[in-house]
Amino acid sequence: MKPTPINTGLQKLALMGDGESVHIVKWALELRKYFDLHIISFRGLHSELETLFAPEKVRCYHLTFDSDGGNIQVLKKTFEIARLIKKWKIEVVNAHYLTSAGLVAALAKQWNFNSFKLIQSTWGSDVLVSPKRNWAYRMVSIFALWKANFVTSDSEFMSQVIMEIYRCPVDTFPFGLNQMPKCQFDQKDPNLFFSNRGLNAIYRIDKVIDLFNELHILNPDIKLIIANNGNLKEQLIEKAKNLGISDSVDFVGFLDSNQQAELYSKAQFYLSLPESDSTAVSLLEAMGYGCIPILSDIPANHEWVKDQENGIIFKGSASKILEMLPQAKDIFNFNRNLIQKKAIFSDQLKQFLAKHKLI
Repeated sequence: MKPTPINTGLQKLALMGDGESVHIVKWALELRKYFDLHIISFRGLHSELETLFAPEKVRCYHLTFDSDGGNIQVLKKTFEIARLIKKWKIEVVNAHYLTSAGLVAALAKQWNFNSFKLIQSTWGSDVLVSPKRNWAYRMVSIFALWKANFVTSDSEFMSQVIMEIYRCPVDTFPFGLNQMPKCQFDQKDPNLFFSNRGLNAIYRIDKVIDLFNELHILNPDIKLIIANNGNLKEQLIEKAKNLGISDSVDFVGFLDSNQQAELYSKAQFYLSLPESDSTAVSLLEAMGYGCIPILSDIPANHEWVKDQENGIIFKGSASKILEMLPQAKDIFNFNRNLIQKKAIFSDQLKQFLAKHKLI
C-alpha cells in the first residue's frame, strides 16, 4: 500500500493515542478511507502503519506511555500538540483512552477555541476503573467528556457508566472484526483451550490456570495455550509448574495476527476472565472463529454470551464446561452469525461517521 497522498481533498482527522497499539491500527486503517488522516502517537508507530503515512503526517513522542493516565510527561506535550493540530489545520480529532490521550485532546480543543470536532473513544478501564480512583480522575473524565462532540463506547454497560459520569450522547459499537474469518468446524480440536489476554493482574490469568487445572483433572488430554506478555509471566509459569500441569500449558508470548488466527481456528474453547472490562476485541475474534467462550461474570460479557447457550459465564464451577462439547457445532454457527450481524468494525464505524455527518 502506498502512503496517503498529501492533498486528498478530504477532511483532516488526527488520530491520537498509542500508535503502537493494534487497536489504533484498526481505527487508522478504516479512518484513512474517509479522511486525510494524521497520527499523533505518545509512543512509536506500529509497523503496519509505518509505510502508509508520509512522515509529515505523523508525530511520535516515544514516551513511556501508561494508558491509565497520570502521565506528567504526556501532559507536558499538550501545548505542542495544540499547536500541531492548528498547524495541520485539523478539523476532527479522534482521541483514544479518555484519561490520557482524551485529556490532552480536550485541553488542546480548549486552547484552540473549539476549532475542531472531538471524538472521544473509550476503551474500558479508562471509564470503568480510573474515574473511581479519586476525585481528580473523575474531574479529568468529566472535563474530557464535556469537551467531546461525540463519544464512542464498545458496550451498552460502559455507555451507561459514561452517562453516569457526565450526561452526554454516546454511540455504542464494538471494536470488532474487519471481516469475517474463514474457518471450518472440522478444524476444531475439542481438547484445545486458548487465552490471549495480557499477563497482568487485571486479566487474572492465574484464574484461567486454576480453572484449566480443574478441567485437566476431569480430562488429562486437554491443552491450554496462553499467548501475550505481561509483568506476571514468570509468576504464572511458576504457578502452572507448581500445579503439575506445565506439560499441558504452553506460554507462547506475543503473537501476530496470522499466528492468532491459526490458534482461534483450532481452539474449541476461549478463556477470558478479567476482573473488569468492556467488550474485548479478542472475545469477538474468538466468537468469529466459532470458539466456545468461557468468560468472567461482568456486565459487558452478558451482552454477547448467554450462559450455557453460546458459551459459559464462569461463576466458580468448572463442571459444566466440558458438557458443552455436544453443542459445539451449533455454538460455532451461532457465534459466527452473531459476529457477522453485530461486530464487523468497518460497517459499524462507517455507520457512526455517516450518522454524525462526518463523511
